Amino acid sequence: MTTMKHANPTHSFAWLNATQFFGALNDNVFKLLVVFFLVDHLGFDRKSTIGLASIVFVIPFLLFSHAAGILADRYSKQNIIFYAKCMETTLMAVGLAAILLGSPALLYALLFFMCMQSAFFGPSKYGIIPELVKQDELSRANSFLIGLSYLAIIIGAFVPSLFLGTVFRGSYIGLATVCVGISALGLVSSSRIKETAPVGSTKQKFTPFFVVDIFKTLLSLRKDRYLFITLISVAYFLFLGAFIQQNLLLLGPEVFGWDTTTSGYLFPVAAIGIAMGALVSGKLSGRSIEFGLVPIGTVGLTVGCLLMGGVSASLPAILALVFLIGISAGLFIVPLQAFVQQKSPRERLGEILACMNFLNFLGVAIAALLFLLFTKIWGMTAKDCFIVNGIITAVLAVAAFRILPDFFIRFCILILTRIIYRIRTVGYENMPITGSALLVSNHVTWSDALILSATQQRRIRFIMERRIYSNRWLNPLFRLMKVIPISANDPPHQLEASIQTARQALDEGFLVCTFPEQWLTRNGNLLRFKPGIEHILKGTDHPLIPIYIGGA
Repeated sequence: MTTMKHANPTHSFAWLNATQFFGALNDNVFKLLVVFFLVDHLGFDRKSTIGLASIVFVIPFLLFSHAAGILADRYSKQNIIFYAKCMETTLMAVGLAAILLGSPALLYALLFFMCMQSAFFGPSKYGIIPELVKQDELSRANSFLIGLSYLAIIIGAFVPSLFLGTVFRGSYIGLATVCVGISALGLVSSSRIKETAPVGSTKQKFTPFFVVDIFKTLLSLRKDRYLFITLISVAYFLFLGAFIQQNLLLLGPEVFGWDTTTSGYLFPVAAIGIAMGALVSGKLSGRSIEFGLVPIGTVGLTVGCLLMGGVSASLPAILALVFLIGISAGLFIVPLQAFVQQKSPRERLGEILACMNFLNFLGVAIAALLFLLFTKIWGMTAKDCFIVNGIITAVLAVAAFRILPDFFIRFCILILTRIIYRIRTVGYENMPITGSALLVSNHVTWSDALILSATQQRRIRFIMERRIYSNRWLNPLFRLMKVIPISANDPPHQLEASIQTARQALDEGFLVCTFPEQWLTRNGNLLRFKPGIEHILKGTDHPLIPIYIGGA
């Protein structure tokens, strides 16, 4: 095997992006090649074929994700990626023969094995990212990988329509040859990723009762509330995406009288939206993970789905809504994927990613079954299905606002502050990406806390004069942001409680900020610091970082 043992990590990440792009593209091109061949060439029923192909597509991910996670922890992730691509190229060559033979059974079997190699590829694909990029680049790296991945998924749903309708004039053999070429490109790019050493645990064993182990992993993560909720949220995202993909293939014939192939032309609009949303999310996240984007993404998905259910047969309106759904999806998924990689213990990363993969494709399987239930048994239209999706996502949006209200408010404050002020940050690299620190700042304006929040992607817990904290109009906001009130006039027990709250926040890994002058400076000079800092840090090893605000 030829690999780049000493390749530049940045170059390796670029090759990983290329490998993932070609893999996701080929998975979806081949899936729709099977659907179009069976429906338009052999005359199979459209709804049944779309649903059955989606189920065959997802079963390997359910069966093999656990084993893939074990392998990703035990062996070099680069080696697993390379051998998965070798398998893909071989299968695509057999796929060309299956088209020539016109065998539905062989095509379904190949679709199954294609997805099996993708299942083994998945945990290594995401697990290798922290080995190729620095921790403060995780969000941006995920934005590129996810943007290209979902771009490839949607382009993969568009390429068959384009090529069959124009280039190959209905020749399925030509499209199968394209699949062979795409898989070969993926094989070449995977060989350029630098070889990595195994970094995970070797304790987990292969077992036929892998579902039990997966749910044990999931239950063990309940101790970390945010990580647990993140895994469930990512799974819902895959459920919604899979349902919408199937539903768009039904929307074209119902609303515009298109055939299945022509309906694929709706996908590039969603592709552009997802890619843009993912890249914007990575840009806004910077060195950290911007959870405030998650509630915004859920609102966009809700509005897009509900309006799709009520819009008339207007192509511009439908294209605009598909784009809205796409960009909202990109904003939603990037922070969640990056958080799983950052928060998961390195020695369990493959195991946790395998658990996430299983949940993701369980969501895809449920989407396929519900699509069949709604359309074949209950006779629902594509618009009806969009309304149902919108209602379900609205519930998720409410949950996101309840779980992440401080993240969302902080993000809104960040955007508003950057619009009002032109902020230049010096020494940003001295701020910790993770972990605690006590920030000690001078006090120039009433907006100092907003200005400091706008310079950091991480949440900051501010210590505030109790008189200001008690303002009846602002107190709900301060409580939401978990501000710590304190006053020199507090009785000793209350003063000690405030100090302990600040110390506990540091122990939990938060950034805590205090303005020890307590009052605004009138002339720009520092006032005498009030006591308190030494009491917060006494007996701890939390770092103290001085901050200067000037020109405000």
